[in-house]
Formats: sequence, C-alpha cells, structure tokens
Amino acid sequence: MKIKERLFRTAAKAAAGCRIRHFRGHGVHSPFAYRIVRTIYMKRHTLPACGVVYDALLNAKCDRDGARIIQAIFNDTGCDSCMLNGHLITTANYGNKQCLVIHTNMQYAINDNNVYITCFVMPRRNKSYYQACMQAVKNHDGMSIDLRSVILLFHDDRLNKEHIKL
Repeated sequence: MKIKERLFRTAAKAAAGCRIRHFRGHGVHSPFAYRIVRTIYMKRHTLPACGVVYDALLNAKCDRDGARIIQAIFNDTGCDSCMLNGHLITTANYGNKQCLVIHTNMQYAINDNNVYITCFVMPRRNKSYYQACMQAVKNHDGMSIDLRSVILLFHDDRLNKEHIKL
C-alpha cells in the first residue's frame, strides 16, 4: 500500500472518530434514518455474518463490517434485487421492483428507475475514490447516510434531502 493512501486512511479514521454529531441517532430528523441508525448501525458488530449479499461482498474483497451492514440494509428495506458492480447477485421477487446497487469502485454507473439504494463500499480506501463518492453525494437529491464503511444514497422521493454522517 502506498504511503499516501495509508496517510489518507489514517486522517479519515481520525476525522470519523472525532465526529459524534449523530451518534446513536441524536439530531437525525427522519424516522426512517433514525430506525436505520438504531437497528442496524448501532448493532453492526452483532449483525449476522451470512447471506447472499454478504458472501458476494466478501468475494469482492470488502470488509466484514461493511458487508454485514449492507446485508442488513438489503434485508430491512425489502429490496427485491441486488447488483454488485453491474452484475446481478440476487433476486427475491417481492414485487417491489426495487434494487440495491453496490459499488466498490466508480467504474460502474447505473441509472435505472428501479434503483432504490446506491451503496459505496469502503469510501475511504483512497483519496480519488473518496472524492468521487462525495461528489455523488453532493449531486444526489435525496437522503444519504455516511456509515463510515458504507455510504448509502436513497432514491426515494418521500425522504427529505439530508446528509447524515455517523
């Protein structure tokens, strides 16, 4: 690993460690986001380590904590399909026509009406990927949640435009 990447990761972790603004859901005004913070993010170390999405993320060299969070988000939101870097990995056939799209790099861009959640895994891996993720958050018109190991963009018109950093 390059020394610049190592320094960037260290600085990003230090900045995230100092950030306690929405810790435990305090200051989160959306009931939807508050539920995600309380039931998924706060219990991220006790989430089960199993599922199709979890296994696919581990095969793609993602960290276990982020894989657990994304598997829990997939189960909790009722998405009926999941794509990882442009490849379909599971379909649940709930009939909602909602898709969870996971990116491990910025090479794959999916603009589909059926995308419900876009996830950026390990956004602080390097500076260029982090800047691209932050640009995607800035251009996004809906709710976004930064869970440190995962950034979630929700494409739901019922949710207010809000960026929550945990």
